[in-house]
Amino acid sequence: MLDASGQRLCDALLLRALERANTALPPLVPALLGTVCVGADHIIRNPALTFTKGEPAINVYVEGGLFTAHEDNQALTVLLALSDAGAFTGGGTAFWPAGRGDEGGRATQNAGDPSLKLVPSAGDAILFAGSVRHSGLAVASGERVVLVASLSPAPMLQRLIGRVIPGLFT
Repeated sequence: MLDASGQRLCDALLLRALERANTALPPLVPALLGTVCVGADHIIRNPALTFTKGEPAINVYVEGGLFTAHEDNQALTVLLALSDAGAFTGGGTAFWPAGRGDEGGRATQNAGDPSLKLVPSAGDAILFAGSVRHSGLAVASGERVVLVASLSPAPMLQRLIGRVIPGLFT
């Protein structure tokens, strides 16, 4: 868990990522999270949002460290690189298109090659819908550090947004 100063920094980083996403693709953030994040001064303690249990979190991957393929099942995932790509070999985030990366109904790392692999530099953020299959690829050497936050509108707000975008939260 992050202490108070870590939470403030995390909040600032998430706000910046969401503001940039809102500038680049204005309908994205309001469509996925409602307008509660647009112009907000905090994210983590926002009662209109809900996070995956234990998030936001800082994940540290060392040699052999990985996160198997999965879906976050939230409206939006923000993955922010905290270590530069030159600090490790291997690693990165892999993505599979819908309907691939499945084995018995579960996404796995060995169920076909991903269609996209990203290794962002420190300070770069990747934002994607929680329905996207992805994994943290194994680090061969060094240390990869990322801030991850998977979030959705709180249940009452989900119902309202679900009326505008049917099927978003199912």
